[in-house]
Amino acid sequence: MSSFPGRLLLLLALVLSFLAPPLAAQALSGPFVIETGEIAPYTIAFKSGIDIEGAAGEVVAAAIRKAGLEAQFSVEWVPWKRAQENTQAKPNTLIFPLTRTAVREPQYKWISVILSVNCYAFALDPALKIDTLDDVKKLRVGALAGSPPETEVIKLLGAGAIMDPVSDEDLNYAKLAQGRIQAWSTQDVVAAWTAKKAGADPAKLRRGVLFFNQQLWVAANLATKDSDFKILQKAIADYLKDPGYTAILGKYGVSKTAVGK
Repeated sequence: MSSFPGRLLLLLALVLSFLAPPLAAQALSGPFVIETGEIAPYTIAFKSGIDIEGAAGEVVAAAIRKAGLEAQFSVEWVPWKRAQENTQAKPNTLIFPLTRTAVREPQYKWISVILSVNCYAFALDPALKIDTLDDVKKLRVGALAGSPPETEVIKLLGAGAIMDPVSDEDLNYAKLAQGRIQAWSTQDVVAAWTAKKAGADPAKLRRGVLFFNQQLWVAANLATKDSDFKILQKAIADYLKDPGYTAILGKYGVSKTAVGK
């Protein structure tokens, strides 16, 4: 006959097994791949596992871990354009940090906004006027090719806009410093980060007209199962309320703004 402590432990284990949700309820239907590439300071470098250095990378990794989903994820670190193509083509894929635009709306399942930033016109020339859209219309403007700071700003500036898109924000800053472009369309946190990376003083960048507020999302392939979508959405929503979320944003100089309230 078993002892009283033994019977008590068995009873406690049975009670806990009824109270705890089954592990399968929190499991995704299969393995998922994160498709992303370098967009500093949101995604800076891929380390290992699901660890991506950068504000967005750390937030998503922390959300996945907190939900107990880490074993079901891997990362494919690729050029940004290919990350978008892969996510649209392959089931069970996620992408971030992706701006939700009218063109992109039908191309993905939108899981959650994770960051909110502002896109401005920047200049180094102290005599240059960049305070209005009319001011910027007269200038050669650099932007990240295919990104909203290019595609959306073209719409704002209208006919006659002189956009000079490139595939790298470091190159945009270098061209601005060399006078090859007169203004730079980018987010405030990207401008400051890129200037520091180039060994320059971010305070010398002049911020002009606000083009638009840019919300950065985690999105998924359109074929993502509703059950998986709900698990991922809850995982990120829960982490946006965690103190760790605010700490990560502060580490990279990103303000909380309208996200996670």
